[in-house]
Amino acid sequence: MLEELYEHDIASGEMTRENAKKLLKEFFRILHEYYWFKSAELMGDTGHIVIIGERNTDGRYHCNELTYLFIEVSRELKLPDPKVLLRCTMDMPEDLLEAAVDCITGIGAPLLSNDDVVIPAMLSCGYGKADVYNYGTSACWEPLVPGISCEVNNITALCFAIPLDRMLNNTDFSLILSFKDVIQRYETYLANYIKELLELLTNLMFEEDPLLSLASPSAIERGKDITRGGAKYNSLGITSVGLGTVVNSMFNIKKLVFEEGRYTLDQLNKIRKNDFAGQDTLLQELKDLRPCFGCDDPEVVTLFRRILDFTSWEFYKYKTELGGEFSFGLSLPSYITGAKNVSATLDGRHFGDPFTTHVSCGVAVPATELLSFAMKLDYNQNRLDGNVIDFIASPGMLKQNQKKYEALLRTGFEGGIFQLQMNAVESKTLIDAKADPE
Repeated sequence: MLEELYEHDIASGEMTRENAKKLLKEFFRILHEYYWFKSAELMGDTGHIVIIGERNTDGRYHCNELTYLFIEVSRELKLPDPKVLLRCTMDMPEDLLEAAVDCITGIGAPLLSNDDVVIPAMLSCGYGKADVYNYGTSACWEPLVPGISCEVNNITALCFAIPLDRMLNNTDFSLILSFKDVIQRYETYLANYIKELLELLTNLMFEEDPLLSLASPSAIERGKDITRGGAKYNSLGITSVGLGTVVNSMFNIKKLVFEEGRYTLDQLNKIRKNDFAGQDTLLQELKDLRPCFGCDDPEVVTLFRRILDFTSWEFYKYKTELGGEFSFGLSLPSYITGAKNVSATLDGRHFGDPFTTHVSCGVAVPATELLSFAMKLDYNQNRLDGNVIDFIASPGMLKQNQKKYEALLRTGFEGGIFQLQMNAVESKTLIDAKADPE
């Protein structure tokens, strides 16, 4: 509708492109007000989001003059809220991808979501074909269909490191005879942890919402409040953190206990529980593990996929109060706050230290390798609740190699990445900000 109004006013002479741009800037400024109040974890994280671009039901990519205008406005204003998310495909226009990367170079946005993966994943999760092409996101990343959904896609957080900590604290290590036993024991604790989370949510009902119901076509058609069966979709999504910590801890156990025999699991766990006090050499060795989470290595990918598959099977055991599914994804802003009370872990992380973010790597790896790792993951069915590749590139590097980065992103879209966030910032800026936060 906005496109039609814009084209009508341009054609009639009532509007110019520059006037439209001024109005959009004012719109952004209004949405930006009180952005600090909306985000408990990170400034601008859970405020407003503007979604542009799309693959149409006829298979073609659709964008228009307003798509470019929104990117221009975002780049020029440099506001943390609202965020702009660009729905991408492998065959999107070259100049649109160029505009997006140019904007990312300035502010680290827009966020990028791959329609060629997200739409099939939503179909596999039970969304209707007529609906998925109109998908939006809640908060930053989590897909839903606006207007006909009553879905909170970050209702709670799943920390994969918590069941690992519980397992190491409560296991009789004389029963652990192989690395396979470690994985199986972890899965037992993970299943119990998921049960704790989801059983609390199976009877959850939201307060009735007449205003939102009036804006919902499905609620009007069904004659019910959107929270009482008026919505067509009623799933609840769980964001997650700490899976990289688990994978890397597992491989350190495999190496030091079962392959090299330098420690028993009991000895290694006692060192961990003591927060690696006096064990600086071992701590550094644990951090220097290669290959690790985010590396394109068959063993890493296999273990990662196994844990994702297991989590998916466990999630299918539970339904929401209105019969919806529980979904999960690999994105969560609380990689700092959510880690503060989690014990030391065998990836070389001290008590309370942050986890790695989303689909990323805690060590320096080429962006090509990180994307290749992400391409090998399965995002279908109930695993679609936001799966974000997160990496940093300096603005100077981006500017000097913009065409290469555009080619990299297009390869990623074609290869099967789900979503991507590229943070463009120089180390000098971060160092200065640490010294002078204001």
